[in-house]
Amino acid sequence: MDKLDKIVKEQLDLYKRIAEEHDIGFEDTEDMIRQHVFALNAEVAELQNSVNWKWWTNDHEVDWDNVNEELIDIIFFTVQALILNGNNAEDIYNLYMDKLGVNHQRQDGELRKGYKADSGEDYEVVD
Repeated sequence: MDKLDKIVKEQLDLYKRIAEEHDIGFEDTEDMIRQHVFALNAEVAELQNSVNWKWWTNDHEVDWDNVNEELIDIIFFTVQALILNGNNAEDIYNLYMDKLGVNHQRQDGELRKGYKADSGEDYEVVD
C-alpha cells in the first residue's frame, strides 16, 4: 500500500468512526460538500489567525507547529470530501496530476491570460 492509499484508507476509517459514534450523515452529495466547505472555511480561518495578517496590530510570535496542524486539518477535510464524492487514491492522484498540468500550462501562458510572469498581460477574469 502506498502512502496516498494509506491516507485515503485511514481517512475513510476515521469518517466511518465519527459518523457511527456521533450518528451523523449527509442528506446528499451537495449537503456533504456544503458541510465540508463550512469545515474548510473554519480551518482556513484558524490558519489565518495563526499568522500575522492584521496590519493594524502588533505582531505575535507564530506557532509554526500550529500552522502545520491547521494545514493538515485542511487536508483532512479535503481528502474526506474527495472520498465521499466517490474518489479513491488513484482518482485523487489523477485529479491532482491533471490540475498540475493545467497550472503549468497557465504559468507557461498557454491557457488564461495573466498567469505568465513578465507577460505584461492582465489577469483574465473567467467565471
